[in-house]
Amino acid sequence: FTLRMNDNTHLRVYPNGFDRYILIGLNNVTHVDVIGGHLHGDRNEHTYGGINEHGYLIEANGSTWVQIVGVTLQDASGDGMNIQGINFAFESDYNPSEHILITLCTFNRNRRNNLSITGGLNLVVQNSTFLNAGIDTENSTGTNPKYAIDVEPGIYNGTDLEIVDGVVIRNNVEEGSKRGGFLVVRGSNVELKTNTMGTSISYTYANNTSIHHNTFNSAVDGDGNAITGGAQSSTGTGNSIYNNSIYGYNSGISLNGEGNDVYNNDINECIVGIESHKLKDSQIHDNTIQSSASLSRGIYALNGYLDNVLYKLNNVHTDGFVFEFSNLNQEVNQTNYQFSVEENIFRNDQSSRYGRVIHVNNATLENNEIYTSIWTQACNNISYLNNTIDGTSCYLQTLYFREGNQNIDVGNNTLIANVGTEATFNKPDQDPNEINEYGNTFLYQ
Repeated sequence: FTLRMNDNTHLRVYPNGFDRYILIGLNNVTHVDVIGGHLHGDRNEHTYGGINEHGYLIEANGSTWVQIVGVTLQDASGDGMNIQGINFAFESDYNPSEHILITLCTFNRNRRNNLSITGGLNLVVQNSTFLNAGIDTENSTGTNPKYAIDVEPGIYNGTDLEIVDGVVIRNNVEEGSKRGGFLVVRGSNVELKTNTMGTSISYTYANNTSIHHNTFNSAVDGDGNAITGGAQSSTGTGNSIYNNSIYGYNSGISLNGEGNDVYNNDINECIVGIESHKLKDSQIHDNTIQSSASLSRGIYALNGYLDNVLYKLNNVHTDGFVFEFSNLNQEVNQTNYQFSVEENIFRNDQSSRYGRVIHVNNATLENNEIYTSIWTQACNNISYLNNTIDGTSCYLQTLYFREGNQNIDVGNNTLIANVGTEATFNKPDQDPNEINEYGNTFLYQ
């Protein structure tokens, strides 16, 4: 079946007070195309009472081989389009939607999400424009989640209610979304690539999700995260973030959970380049971070843990702290947690900013080029090995140790300081026997 509409075709929802409505319903059908036309919801004329967030312009429910081509979907009281299955994933007759293509469409001002995907296999969303998801309008307020695309199969007490597997979201343009652009809460094998974003792309509990070759340009300087990878309690694995270009956010990449590979991203003019709180079994490598923003940070991890995490071959140049590791691996059950910082280049142009390692256990910084000083305080089992550290641009000594450090190794580094200053310095309340220095080369200029 094909529903073909020209540009003068407008289908409108009659204003109502129902929580649920569907303008075009595709229920357990196959080989259906909806082409062209304009679909209008009633969000500004709707009679609200209760939830009233499930009014859809198109719903694909357990349908296969569907194409939505060149359609404009706007002003639904719920979602512009919803893709879901019939019955539950734990039932033998579960029927997810499958082989659905959305292309050349425009989604605008839908009150909840522009597009929701809760149950589907082998879906493609491409070459479409997603605008103003979940925003408030003159006659109605948006309702959560307020994303351009929300991939979120249901779950209850650990049991999957629906399944999403195999989704490609590519070559789309997004801007103006109230809470965020493209979100993958759960699901497997979701690929988000070559999109142009005005807000964000995120995954939380997903597996094998990749975010790559996207361009992010914040519409509001210093607002939000461009990419959020994982939740602090996430156990998702096999996720990757690479080859993205990011400009002008509060955080370029916020990274937590487990099993993340983050590489070859170009992060510019963000307040924080890459930040983490609770991160395991992950690699952050070959990224470029540059920011002239006041007090900007390059790599920032705090108030949690880093376990089996490697920062390697990143190039960081910021106005503020080039790296800051703070309050990490402090709990009793984190005794064996450890992380490494290897073969990176860190640069800072401000004399009052430096690298900071404070209240951290079990870290190794090795073979780095660091063009600022390092402040170390109240740490245990920290190794500075084979680094070149040039503190001549900073008001601090090249390696500055405050009180409370234990088991600190400083070995085989090249330490560069200004003439008349010390390359390493221990505050009087720091026990010098806890700082083990050996094989270092000292240069003064």
